[in-house]
Amino acid sequence: MIKGWWTSPLILGWLAVGVFIHVLAGFGLPRDVVQLMLGSVGLAHSTAGFWSHGRHRISAPNVYLFATGLFVFFPAIYLIGNDPITGGQANIVPAVTVCYFSQVILMHVFWSPEPEPPSVRGQHLANSAVTRWGTWTGTGMVAAAVTLRGEVSRTHTS
Repeated sequence: MIKGWWTSPLILGWLAVGVFIHVLAGFGLPRDVVQLMLGSVGLAHSTAGFWSHGRHRISAPNVYLFATGLFVFFPAIYLIGNDPITGGQANIVPAVTVCYFSQVILMHVFWSPEPEPPSVRGQHLANSAVTRWGTWTGTGMVAAAVTLRGEVSRTHTS
């Protein structure tokens, strides 16, 4: 457990952003905008936590952060007005809210980054070409999948 987590600027900042989004929702912000904001902030937190926690290692927190970004926050952004089943009428804001706040609390209260082992410190430079290739390939595959998903749905509706 992180010492002094209740006063950590990181957890207080991430929690304040989530609460602020819900305060705006209480003042009449449309549900789609709330879903977009929560999805975007959640995806930003997932990405920041994924990169900062494990660096070159695969760990349980890294897998959790990557999975929530991929299976919760990205779909929350993507499904705004694009949900083929409900026509964009599904209210997933409560589910995204629970995932966001649980992720922030788990990340900043119960998980702490492990120090990098000495044997790994120089390896990331040798593997930078592989990392760069993997990053661009993965980004291209996600972009292609989203683009092709839009093309397939348009051909089925016409």
